[in-house]
Amino acid sequence: MAFTRIHHVGIVVSDLAEAKRIWCDIMGFQVDESRSPLPEGRHVPWDNVNILDVPVGESEIEINRANDPNTGTGRYLQRWGPSIHHLCLYSTDIDADVERLKRYGLQQLGQTTGSPNQRTGTRVAFFHPRTCMGVLLEIWHNVGNPPPKRGTSPYFSHIHHFGWVVPWSMRNDFLRLMEAFGLEVDSSRSPLPHGRPASDNVRIYDFPIGESEIEVSFPQDETSGTARYMARRGGPAPHHVCLYAPDIDKAVAHLKAQGLQQIGELPPPTPGRRQRVAWFHPKSTGGVLLEIWHNVPQ
Repeated sequence: MAFTRIHHVGIVVSDLAEAKRIWCDIMGFQVDESRSPLPEGRHVPWDNVNILDVPVGESEIEINRANDPNTGTGRYLQRWGPSIHHLCLYSTDIDADVERLKRYGLQQLGQTTGSPNQRTGTRVAFFHPRTCMGVLLEIWHNVGNPPPKRGTSPYFSHIHHFGWVVPWSMRNDFLRLMEAFGLEVDSSRSPLPHGRPASDNVRIYDFPIGESEIEVSFPQDETSGTARYMARRGGPAPHHVCLYAPDIDKAVAHLKAQGLQQIGELPPPTPGRRQRVAWFHPKSTGGVLLEIWHNVPQ
């Protein structure tokens, strides 16, 4: 029983071609056409979406086009616009993991697909965002399928983290959710109970998972951009996606040259700085607040 990696971050869009332009033509990744052939991708009838699977390191960005405003995904798009839609974790034992999450009080949506004795294909389960700190949670398990090929790009190697925003008053509830996930805070980087301070007057807990992390930001005021976003969403919510750049200067220069709008500036590589990060506005990235991360060798 374990979640071993982020399987994918699901985003919802109204235009597959525009999303492909951002994630593939600009960022340098490729659609897995063996699963979601261009231009329309794969159709999922139960929620009437068309999907493009874009491998990113050991994970994926799953681009969902909502075709019907009356479906759950369609209503989400109508309410929030193009944006992060869900987080999917990979399970090595989906039935055991689903039962554990239910014991912790998470509300499953529908039933787990497939059956315990199936030999090929995939099995998935969904959990309601009301019981998962504002994030629609999907659990994924491949049955008898070989591991997917890594997603590569000239600029980015993997998803560094999935960014979550939660009120400081709910930090213990969030720790219990991560306990349900089987994840532990990286106390060397964000020691409990206070975590680590970061820009925009937030405190952060880091939860490693595979080659990535779940990073939760706790606003410490009501006026920062992060706090105002959380207020607009009405509480805990998905916040951003962070990609790791082996050469952050090259990556940032490329994104800016392609017309993406940077927020602030990339800090210089000064002595003692442990990481360098850059931010790009969701208005220019298809609705997803994008962070770029690079660890500075010490």
